[in-house]
Amino acid sequence: MKKLLSSNEEIFNFFTGKWKIERKIGGCNKDENISEMQGLVTFSKQSDHHTLYQEEVQISFTTGLTTIGMQTYLFELSESHISQYRFDPGNNTQGKNPFSSEHPGTVKMYDLEFVPSAEIILATGSHVCLSDQYDVTYAIYSQDMYSTTYNIEGPDKYSNIYTKYTRIHEIS
Repeated sequence: MKKLLSSNEEIFNFFTGKWKIERKIGGCNKDENISEMQGLVTFSKQSDHHTLYQEEVQISFTTGLTTIGMQTYLFELSESHISQYRFDPGNNTQGKNPFSSEHPGTVKMYDLEFVPSAEIILATGSHVCLSDQYDVTYAIYSQDMYSTTYNIEGPDKYSNIYTKYTRIHEIS
């Protein structure tokens, strides 16, 4: 990205806005497609160091079933990395900042350290949920496009999830 984003703060601010997403979830076999999703994501700044990710997608399974899916994450900026948390905004805040990692509805997933390479900016992270290992790779290709790739392995679970994000430019 030719030095377009050179600091964690610039990368953190890069995500702010609306994005169209296209997601494919594969199963045990490399070519097995379990579902496809399309929808919207909004990254909204809650403070200088906290951004809320809200996703709503239409899920189409290969069985013909369709449904709506939603998820919420909280991203937190620090000097050395950007942390990603699973976030339940409905959980009681017990007097704590509702948009911080201290919120009782947050579960830390990843500390992402973004590293520029020749054409893209990459970050990887891992976490364990119950007995399942979740590995993620973020790849920023331009000011208007990035992707995530999740590989999930466990005793009862194996899947890969690829999501392409394309920025939606608001017309004023």
